[in-house]
Amino acid sequence: QTIRFQVIRPNGLPVTDRNVGLQFGQGGSTQWNTSMTVDGHGIGEHTFTPSGLWSVSVQFGDSPANSFPIAEPHYEAKTLVAVSAAVPVAEPIRLVAVRHEAGSIRVRLLGLDGKPARGMVELPSPFDRNGPFASTDARGEVVFEGLSAREYQVQGYVEALGPPPMSQGWPIPEDSAFQGPIVIVPGARVSVASGRESLLELKARRVGYLRGKFQVAEGMKPEDYSVYPFFDQRVFQPSWRFDQLTGEFLGGPFLGGPTTLQFMKTTADGSEQRSGRQTVEVAEGQ
Repeated sequence: QTIRFQVIRPNGLPVTDRNVGLQFGQGGSTQWNTSMTVDGHGIGEHTFTPSGLWSVSVQFGDSPANSFPIAEPHYEAKTLVAVSAAVPVAEPIRLVAVRHEAGSIRVRLLGLDGKPARGMVELPSPFDRNGPFASTDARGEVVFEGLSAREYQVQGYVEALGPPPMSQGWPIPEDSAFQGPIVIVPGARVSVASGRESLLELKARRVGYLRGKFQVAEGMKPEDYSVYPFFDQRVFQPSWRFDQLTGEFLGGPFLGGPTTLQFMKTTADGSEQRSGRQTVEVAEGQ
């Protein structure tokens, strides 16, 4: 069904004779992005398939744009549209936009002692994890400006002994490789509002590692199994090694506290099936 919209500026006048950004989707999200041409009365149209409840958002700036979505500052209007052939929408749906200004994030990096720390802060990209980064100042702070209003992942690094590498191509490291106060900064997520500055404190933590050996049932071999830890990759990203010949495994860094291991068994057709879980306690600094 084709739905018509009338796009209105905050001052009550229509947006005329130009393209506006159109984002739409179902299930409460607007995952599709295109443009819509509005006429001299601010009216444009778009065809939605299939029927159902659609989330719709339009964007435009102070001057015409050729690509969408556009960065702040911009104007945006949102609505929900019920699309049904049985109940056609005859009149244009009026969309009155509000202005959205860019926001910012002030990140304060703290050391193990809770005091401002020297280091680096990064906003990883949700697609390739290569986001903007900057070093902290003397107060342990970094400010990221010109940000769109949404949620961001933030990751920090302090000037301290970090996790040693655990290459897949080399033997599993000995305990001596993990001596010393290995430190990470758990990542966090923060929401940015239009025209507002969000403050986030990231504090360094000592971490621990998990070493063990997989005990298999009689007649089975370690290579018939695998074991994986549960973790939130938005907070930290541990390395994990499992030797299928010996059944030995080593993982980390982990924050102190309980960590759950998932055991998997390889079936005859090569697929994996769950074979139990175990929760273990990880001690910081060990």
